[in-house]
Amino acid sequence: EIKGFTAIDAPYEEPLNPELVVDSAAYPAEQLADEVLGWLERTGKIPTAVKT
Repeated sequence: EIKGFTAIDAPYEEPLNPELVVDSAAYPAEQLADEVLGWLERTGKIPTAVKT
Protein backbone atom coordinates (compact mmCIF):
# COMPACT_ATOMS: atom_id res chain seq x y z
CA GLU A 1 0.00 0.00 0.00
CA ILE A 2 1.23 3.48 -0.88
CA LYS A 3 0.99 6.03 1.92
CA GLY A 4 0.40 9.71 1.20
CA PHE A 5 -1.12 9.10 -2.24
CA THR A 6 -3.00 12.19 -3.46
CA ALA A 7 -6.79 11.75 -3.49
CA ILE A 8 -6.53 8.35 -1.77
CA ASP A 9 -5.29 9.10 1.73
CA ALA A 10 -3.79 12.57 1.20
CA PRO A 11 -5.66 15.69 0.09
CA TYR A 12 -5.08 17.40 -3.26
CA GLU A 13 -3.34 20.70 -2.66
CA GLU A 14 -3.89 23.15 -5.51
CA PRO A 15 -0.68 25.00 -6.41
CA LEU A 16 -0.60 28.69 -5.50
CA ASN A 17 1.19 29.76 -8.69
CA PRO A 18 0.95 27.05 -11.34
CA GLU A 19 3.27 27.40 -14.31
CA LEU A 20 0.66 26.00 -16.69
CA VAL A 21 -3.12 25.79 -16.51
CA VAL A 22 -5.24 23.85 -19.00
CA ASP A 23 -9.02 23.96 -19.25
CA SER A 24 -10.01 20.36 -19.95
CA ALA A 25 -13.70 21.24 -20.00
CA ALA A 26 -13.30 23.78 -22.82
CA TYR A 27 -10.79 22.18 -25.21
CA PRO A 28 -10.24 18.73 -26.74
CA ALA A 29 -7.47 16.53 -25.36
CA GLU A 30 -5.38 16.76 -28.55
CA GLN A 31 -5.31 20.57 -28.39
CA LEU A 32 -4.39 20.49 -24.70
CA ALA A 33 -1.60 17.98 -25.39
CA ASP A 34 -0.19 20.35 -28.03
CA GLU A 35 -0.39 23.20 -25.53
CA VAL A 36 1.46 21.19 -22.86
CA LEU A 37 4.15 20.04 -25.32
CA GLY A 38 4.59 23.61 -26.57
CA TRP A 39 5.02 24.87 -23.02
CA LEU A 40 7.56 22.13 -22.25
CA GLU A 41 9.53 23.12 -25.37
CA ARG A 42 9.35 26.89 -24.69
CA THR A 43 10.56 26.44 -21.13
CA GLY A 44 13.42 24.15 -22.17
CA LYS A 45 12.12 21.15 -20.28
CA ILE A 46 12.19 19.07 -23.48
CA PRO A 47 14.04 19.65 -26.77
CA THR A 48 12.15 21.43 -29.53
CA ALA A 49 10.55 18.96 -31.92
CA VAL A 50 11.52 19.15 -35.58
CA LYS A 51 8.36 19.22 -37.69
CA THR A 52 8.56 17.66 -41.14
